[in-house]
Formats: sequence, structure tokens, C-alpha cells
Amino acid sequence: ASKFCIWQHASPLFWLLEPMKISLLLFISLAALTAALGASEKAPPPAKAADLLSFEFLGCSGDPSEEIGTPKAWRFESQNKVTFLVRHSESCGFDRATNATASYRNGHLNLSYRLSSSNNMAAACECEYWAKFTVGPAARKVPSITFNGVSVRLAGAWPSGL
Repeated sequence: ASKFCIWQHASPLFWLLEPMKISLLLFISLAALTAALGASEKAPPPAKAADLLSFEFLGCSGDPSEEIGTPKAWRFESQNKVTFLVRHSESCGFDRATNATASYRNGHLNLSYRLSSSNNMAAACECEYWAKFTVGPAARKVPSITFNGVSVRLAGAWPSGL
């Protein structure tokens, strides 16, 4: 009695399609594994709005006094609020600030606003801009802050005259 073997009697079409079936099966398995691993990675927690009590744009004070690109901030705490005086460099010519926000992410505070120009012109120079953000007392506990997503260097005493 002879044993029947499918491999001996398979058509040429079978031999052509078999590697394609295996490739398709591997592709589907790899895609499913990638999707499962991607879903298991935690997305960063969403930013939580901070209690922005007030915002004041102070404008440009002239050429940057220190390194360009590193914002600097001073913190002043009073009874039920914390005020941050932020200094940063940007192109010259902006004279207004809009969309001021304060938000918390992973216990850190991000302050931001959007600069604009009333005459839609900017100059090819750097200017040192200043703004005050006043937020609720929860900001007393933050270990660091960012301005427009850039780490801020926290300074010492509040500058005189401001």
C-alpha cells in the first residue's frame, strides 16, 4: 500500500502560491504584534489647564542681555497666587501678545503666549520680551516651568522696578 503525499501530487500553482501565503501570514502577524505593542505604550498625560488669574505683556526692552534662546523667569508668591515674570528672546517688531495660557503636565508648569505685530512686520534682529503670568497657589509646588515648551531658567530675586 502506498501512502498518498500531497507534496508529490501538488500542482505547479500550489508551489507558486505557498510562499505568498506564508508571506501574507507573516505580514499579518507582524502588523498585529506592532499594533499590540503600540497600544501598550502610554501616551503622555494631557495637559491640565492651570488657573491663569492674569496676564500682562510688558513688551520689548531692547537687545537680549544674555544668551538667546534660554527663557528666564522670576517667581513671586503672595497669599493666594504666584506670579512669574518671564523674559525671552524673539524677533524684533512684535507689539502684542495673545492666547496666554498656563497648563500643568507631569507636575510641571508651562506658560505660553503668541506674539504678533499690529502692522504685520518683524525685523531681522532679536529683542528681549517680558510678560507676567499670575496663576493660582498650586504653582507653588511646581519644580520647574517651561515657556512655549522650552525649559526656563528660574532666577533669584524679583528684578527691581517691576
